[in-house]
Amino acid sequence: MSAHGLIPAADTKVLSLPVGIPGALSLRNDSAQDLRAFGLPLTSGPRMFSSQLTPNKFLSGESPDSPWGFGLASPRQEDQSDSASCSSASDDESGTEGYLLETCRQLSAYVRCNMEDLLFCENCSSAANAVISSSRIEEGDVCITFSTAYGMVRNKLLMECSARKAEVRQLQVEFPGGGSKPTGPGGESLPAALGQLLRSVASEGRRVALVCMDHISSAPGCVMPVMDLCRAARQELAADVPIALDAAHVLGQVDVNLRALEEAGCTHWFSDGHKWFFSPKGSALLWCSEPFQAELLPAVKGAVASNSRLYGFTKTSVIGAYTEVQQRFLYTGTRDYTPWCAMAEALAFRQWIGEATILERNRNLALWGSKLLADAWGTETLLDEGSTAMMAHARLPVDTEDEAVMIGEVLSMHGVHCLLFPLARPASQGGEVRYWARPCAQLFVAEADFHKLATITLEALPDVKSLCSTKSIASSI
Repeated sequence: MSAHGLIPAADTKVLSLPVGIPGALSLRNDSAQDLRAFGLPLTSGPRMFSSQLTPNKFLSGESPDSPWGFGLASPRQEDQSDSASCSSASDDESGTEGYLLETCRQLSAYVRCNMEDLLFCENCSSAANAVISSSRIEEGDVCITFSTAYGMVRNKLLMECSARKAEVRQLQVEFPGGGSKPTGPGGESLPAALGQLLRSVASEGRRVALVCMDHISSAPGCVMPVMDLCRAARQELAADVPIALDAAHVLGQVDVNLRALEEAGCTHWFSDGHKWFFSPKGSALLWCSEPFQAELLPAVKGAVASNSRLYGFTKTSVIGAYTEVQQRFLYTGTRDYTPWCAMAEALAFRQWIGEATILERNRNLALWGSKLLADAWGTETLLDEGSTAMMAHARLPVDTEDEAVMIGEVLSMHGVHCLLFPLARPASQGGEVRYWARPCAQLFVAEADFHKLATITLEALPDVKSLCSTKSIASSI
């Protein structure tokens, strides 16, 4: 075993899975054999982490010393029957609604918030649409976002502001590289730059209607100083202006304390479960501070389930255990509730391995992998340790977009999935565009996968440069 805890030694069989897919963990029989090498007593079968897993203290909710400070109650009865209802739910809370209620209880403890403020949604796209559409954006207002904003979030802001005759202003985030933290324009700290931008808008006599920032950006995968950013924004804004965090990559990748974020000024936070949390696509969370819940509406409005116990959202059934805002989001048309229910199983799986073990092991692997790749390629890492979670970054040894694209094609041919992206240097460094690799460190990724990524890239590089040079010469003739 290496210093990374779960990473096998050189003579241990590693998982034959692509590098860096931050999705749900799907354990085949051969993958289970690999995890046994890590000392994890898995049993095979499609329901490995539910009915076939022998109940223990954490599954029954008896453990007083959970890594999160609470006893995780399993939504399954200890008889492990397929028809079992929520173990901690009352007779009135059986079935899907009760299962979801118990799952919500567990997840609210995991992200440290009041259960009444936590909502299920399909993904961060639907959550962002709900938050932005529900914001009081009026003619002449300004909405603030970052240059790292995910494309969907940026597009939704532009569409909403265009329809309401408002404006989107973007804070430029600079990445100097060389293992350093991101900055605002000219090397100013991000919180200071945000405060300056907000004051600039106010000096024009205009109102900021919404601030929407990344908790962890996508490309690059950078952990932002969200506590300081929220404090800086709230210091300049009225109490009724929403501050939203796009946390699509956060759930399962870093520790979350929504109470602390709320105290710092955050009002909305949304995160996907399928990226890092081990739950399937279609599982996501939206948290909303209580003062902003009255105006928060789902993307689909007014849906009712006329053939179920939820019809009319009466207070006489289990639905009465949900708050009004939770009821709005619970049923927005025909949907499969399985991904939401699966979040409880994902949570049980994470505690079974150990939440601290997952976070530490994967982050250490990402830091180690960044340096390995940069050293192998003779380039550089991108981010400092404080800005790194489970996504590694190293500059590719290429000079053009064509070369980067061709390296990506070669990696795909070898069964390696790794996000490659362009990133411009700060203007103070010349502004040239460089190309970066962002492999992800998940439980099913090992040191050998990073070595494979490094080796395939180096072996392909001479031919890639030759082909791209020939193509360039031919196009100039």
